[in-house]
Amino acid sequence: MAHWHQPASAWRHWLFSLMLLCCVWPVLLAQDFAFTEPQFDNIGDAEAIPAAVVTALAQDRRGLIWIGTQQGLVRYDGYRFRKFLHQASDPFSLAGDYVNALWAAPDGRLWVGTGSDGLSVYDPASDHFEHFRHDARQ
Repeated sequence: MAHWHQPASAWRHWLFSLMLLCCVWPVLLAQDFAFTEPQFDNIGDAEAIPAAVVTALAQDRRGLIWIGTQQGLVRYDGYRFRKFLHQASDPFSLAGDYVNALWAAPDGRLWVGTGSDGLSVYDPASDHFEHFRHDARQ
């Protein structure tokens, strides 16, 4: 039966590595690394997110955070909040204020599902919403 033999320097290297690991491992486990404890920061103010109720979240390909609420849609760019609301006099505004679903499409548009006012699609190039409503008569 053949035995495999390592040179003495290889054994010394392996033994040194094992001893080093045994000495360093407890020190590493005892450290209180900053990434082990979550940190939360409040951004915005009480007016940033209407009624402080979030019903949907999405992030688009540009990194913008879209926040659906019971009182409209909010976009956060990392610095500012911008609200989008339904305005009866503006056909390009959000279809309804109760947002319950969001989907950031790969083409850059944002699909917004509302509670009872249909679907809105936001086009960032035109800064307008297009509306789709279900017609039960068809």
